[in-house]
Amino acid sequence: MDIASLLGVILGIGMVLFGIIQNGGVPALLNFLDAPSAIITIGGSLSAVLCSNKLSGFIAGIKSFALPFKEKSVDPGETINKIIEFNRKLQIYFENIDLIGQGLLQSFTSLLTGIATIVGTILIMAVRMQSL
Repeated sequence: MDIASLLGVILGIGMVLFGIIQNGGVPALLNFLDAPSAIITIGGSLSAVLCSNKLSGFIAGIKSFALPFKEKSVDPGETINKIIEFNRKLQIYFENIDLIGQGLLQSFTSLLTGIATIVGTILIMAVRMQSL
């Protein structure tokens, strides 16, 4: 179990309780607890998440609440292999970036040439219309 995750949950709940009690003492804590409000908030949130996701995604999300408290085993060899694979993909990308850049430059040049042709045609038509 990750002690930082557990400490974070405890500290978060503690700060909320501290803020409520600091504002109005222990009676304020009792005023803060309201079952209908909790049902509306939690039920409404769960319903909204269910509406916007598939059931399998919703169940996976519920199961993921335990992830911070589980110990992760990291395989250094697998991590190194992932870094090497990512580096290889980056090298391929940067080798081809000149080709991509040249293609974009040609497309942009063609676009500007087309715009210049249209503007020129409009100007010629405007001059001819003025001479009428």
